[in-house]
Amino acid sequence: MGWYRRTCKRNKESITVKHELDLYLFSAQNLKDVRSCFGGSIRTYAVAWVEPNHKLRTSADDFNRQNPNWNAFLTLSLDAKLLEKETAVVTIDIYNHGCLWDKLIGTVRVLLSDLIQAQKFLTGKCLTFVVMRPSGRRQGQLNLGIPPSAYQYVDSFRKDTTSILAESIER
Repeated sequence: MGWYRRTCKRNKESITVKHELDLYLFSAQNLKDVRSCFGGSIRTYAVAWVEPNHKLRTSADDFNRQNPNWNAFLTLSLDAKLLEKETAVVTIDIYNHGCLWDKLIGTVRVLLSDLIQAQKFLTGKCLTFVVMRPSGRRQGQLNLGIPPSAYQYVDSFRKDTTSILAESIER
């Protein structure tokens, strides 16, 4: 249906409005080489999340080492309350799949409000973000896409949420 969808669940006391955020993770470049001490290969994957209880993972790229290509389409579930916060963040963690444990390569954090504002002008484009190592050093880039069907939902999402919540309060 598009970048942003809304579903409602009504309880006796409250209403829960869920939204979905579609992201397309293309690739990353120039990531840190974090091979294990046993000299294994680099098998990178990404984990995207807005709410810590709902994380989505790409498949591991076995061949491209520090320049992985995932081409993964992820749909994150969001609460309406989360969309109202100005500090809501989409977090994308990049890991190396190890034989004993997975090691964090780096993290990208993007304000959800920035992604929503970017929809108006950058729909269907590739956005590049800097990957931050756990030490705080910048190392590499992450390429993220916004699906082209998103533009029709951007202007109306706050109006729809407000009208649904107001309607439930009146009842």
